[in-house]
Amino acid sequence: MFKEQIDLKDPRVLFVLSQPPAEEFLVNLFSKQLKNLSIKQIQPKILDKLELKNIKPFIWSRKVFLADRFVLNYQSCENNLELNFCKFLDKADDVKKFIKIPERKINIYTEYFSSSSAIRRYYPDFILETIKGDFFFIETKGLVDINIPRKDERAKKWCEDLTILTKKK
Repeated sequence: MFKEQIDLKDPRVLFVLSQPPAEEFLVNLFSKQLKNLSIKQIQPKILDKLELKNIKPFIWSRKVFLADRFVLNYQSCENNLELNFCKFLDKADDVKKFIKIPERKINIYTEYFSSSSAIRRYYPDFILETIKGDFFFIETKGLVDINIPRKDERAKKWCEDLTILTKKK
């Protein structure tokens, strides 16, 4: 922050350090360093096996789709794009079953570091299983923002880890 050795008792230094830009710089610096010290990478492991057939009913006030290849009786959709994608998946010859993940209703998510280095949760839109037994993690949004590459990178790693742990692609 300073280009030379400073005396923290010098009133001029204390004045500079009390200014908002200096405070912001120091808070960001300490936050970043504390995150680096407190967040540890661990070997991936399966904590719980989520049986989709055991999902508790929940209230949904948006669009729904009655799908033949879905675990629950109705598929919750956020918008017309998701509704139309459900229709497509339900008719696709190579799709065995699929689920639209209702955010915060079913705990299927991956954590990632946002552009501000905060830990965020990313919920995929869909997960599907093909007739061959392969699984896909699908995002239907056309949204472009600064965190999309971070979500994509983390989603790819998440899928690689699951492939290793479950022996299913």
